[in-house]
Amino acid sequence: MSAQAPKKKLTDRFINSLGPAKAGKRDQHMDTEVPNFGVRVTDKGAKTFILVARYPGGSVNRKTCVLNPSRRALGVYPHMTLAEARERARDWRALVAKGIDPKRLAADERREEMRRRAETFGDAAEQYIAQRLYDPKAPRRRARETERTIRKELISRWGDWPLKTVTKRDVVAMVQEIVGRGKPAMARNVLGTAKTFFRWCAVIDELDESPALYVDAEMLIGEKVPRTRVLKDVELYALWHAAGRLGHDDRFPAYPYRDFYRLLMLTGCRRSEVAGARWRELDLENRRWIIPAERFKLDAENLVPLTNDALEILNELPRFNHGDHLFSTTAGAKPINGFSKPKERLDQAMLDVMRERVETSGDDPDQVILEPFVVHDIRRTVRTRLSGLGINDTVAEMVIGHGRRGIQRVYDQHGYEGEMREALQLWAKALRAIIEREPKPGNVVRFSAA
Repeated sequence: MSAQAPKKKLTDRFINSLGPAKAGKRDQHMDTEVPNFGVRVTDKGAKTFILVARYPGGSVNRKTCVLNPSRRALGVYPHMTLAEARERARDWRALVAKGIDPKRLAADERREEMRRRAETFGDAAEQYIAQRLYDPKAPRRRARETERTIRKELISRWGDWPLKTVTKRDVVAMVQEIVGRGKPAMARNVLGTAKTFFRWCAVIDELDESPALYVDAEMLIGEKVPRTRVLKDVELYALWHAAGRLGHDDRFPAYPYRDFYRLLMLTGCRRSEVAGARWRELDLENRRWIIPAERFKLDAENLVPLTNDALEILNELPRFNHGDHLFSTTAGAKPINGFSKPKERLDQAMLDVMRERVETSGDDPDQVILEPFVVHDIRRTVRTRLSGLGINDTVAEMVIGHGRRGIQRVYDQHGYEGEMREALQLWAKALRAIIEREPKPGNVVRFSAA
């Protein structure tokens, strides 16, 4: 039983002066400053702050149908100070007045905190990859490329973080860091991937709002400037021959990058489309390559007619038992996916080829430079050369996988396979003429010694 002392304003000095209650008893001292708030002392001398209230969900008096008052502990003194106890008592009284049980609210908050901590960014990202990118009913286009971006740029940064702790400031810092590496285009792409992922998290109620919602790419990275780089004849010559110097191992001295780059030159396809090509997509007998919708940018199958030059490359590629990827360093199990180092080697090999050609003409090879370019510029070069060969825009656009737009897409159901094949054959012939002749010294870019 408890002994109720007269109410008085509680102070630290008074609480410290309280001795243990009698054996088997509890002493209770109520405060005059906060109603129904007090301190309870056991016969062992333990002191606990309490609040007496009619808590929602408590027992009901059968006669009056009113909740019975009950006593609940707020905290143990001196681990909880008197000031902290009074503040909590006031908070609890306010909750009770609204019909909210403070104990249940605290339990709900603890469960939410535990759930929040258990749901890491990495957990959510893996769920997104499995459920969204590779949904069997609707696999996303370029899923492998997006997965690589998520793993390399997002999970590597925030994988162990609780999902809800990633802030707008973190997203901005990520973009700025990638731009600082000298890769603004990659920063724009990673930001777009992050925006889509966080928006999905908000849709499935894992987030209240995406931390990337108001991160503006143009303000952080600058206005997106369309690239116009097109390779000259001398650079196409150098690219074709330099690709043959990019061997992977002794078994296949020029595989996989020689044929990878050469197929890019012959088809004008995107890097990801050629890198991820599989034997199951090829119909060599009918000289056709069907890129499936999940790997193509427009969420539709894309037909690539295969020229004799392309077939010659394909027929010389090795076949593996571990998978059917055409270009692989894992015996066909996975496609090639690291392009930075091979591109650096390609650039150096191209420069070597260009300098060798200049040296044979008696000029100074040290004056030769290679204007920087990216792999996508090969695709733009093919499109530009098709126009130069007199191919009409509709066919040229379809060759590089740009779908027809607007009303033309609805009413013109002609497949254009024959026209595309003819266009690629004309381009292959023109490319062969470039790579089989010595480029004129005048095609090489030089600068004066000054």
